[in-house]
Amino acid sequence: METKSHLLRRSILMAALLFISNFASATRVAVYCFMNGPRINANGDNNIQASIRLSPQGEALLEVENLTGQIIYIDRRNSFSFVNGQSVQMFIPSVNTESHTIGRGVIYDGDSDIKWVDGESHTSSMAIYNQPILAIPPHGISVIYSWRELPLLLRPDMIDIGKSGGWFCYNCRGRFADSESRFKKGQVRQYSEYDTPLTLSALISYAIDNPHGSAQRVNCTDFVTRITIDSDAGISKDGMLRNPYTGRCFAFRSGKSTGAVIGECTAVAAAAVAIIVCAAEVKSMQDSMPDFGF
Repeated sequence: METKSHLLRRSILMAALLFISNFASATRVAVYCFMNGPRINANGDNNIQASIRLSPQGEALLEVENLTGQIIYIDRRNSFSFVNGQSVQMFIPSVNTESHTIGRGVIYDGDSDIKWVDGESHTSSMAIYNQPILAIPPHGISVIYSWRELPLLLRPDMIDIGKSGGWFCYNCRGRFADSESRFKKGQVRQYSEYDTPLTLSALISYAIDNPHGSAQRVNCTDFVTRITIDSDAGISKDGMLRNPYTGRCFAFRSGKSTGAVIGECTAVAAAAVAIIVCAAEVKSMQDSMPDFGF
């Protein structure tokens, strides 16, 4: 009969083998998705220039610059955002997001008087973003819309983003849909506007100097041009990007951390030891029981 020490050594060996296989298949990586950027995607006319910028939090911000000496009124009721060709109206009253205004700006709700905003403001959605009409001051810049949770907007037929964290999750690390293997460091994919896994677009309706004036429209588009798989050191636990990635891409973690893998293996090994020891104790008790010859 095996001694408890032999059983313990066997359990440790089992845990080690489990750790190696689990670590190899589930170690966490980061997926960095690079877009064209505002220098390339900026579009407009003689009155406004629109561009899509990435924030340190990994959101895509639709930024509009007023090129004129007059007030520009953005009509969000007749402006639309697009994700991979699917559109939604920009004016959704209950959306909780923020707007940034630089310079002396105004708020116009279509019913009440114009309200002035002095200086640089960082205002909640209740004040500016949820207004159906946003006013941009002369030569001012304002963020009029944001796309959030960008990894979830990637085309699922091209990218399986996997999961981050979570114990006992099989195949947590994602993969490219055309590949059987999971994400691994060093992988790089290049895309054009015709085969990209994510395209963001906007159709902006605006008027000059009068919120009820003749409507003019401008389009703006950006898309993912490259995806790189690398270490997750470039993204913090709360999703903030670190240099040199800030403002250049959005990213997400895919797979389990080393701590989660060790925790899983330790838990499995402990359970295995407990079962083996209990079985050995039962066997020992059975062997020590007297034979009454029944």
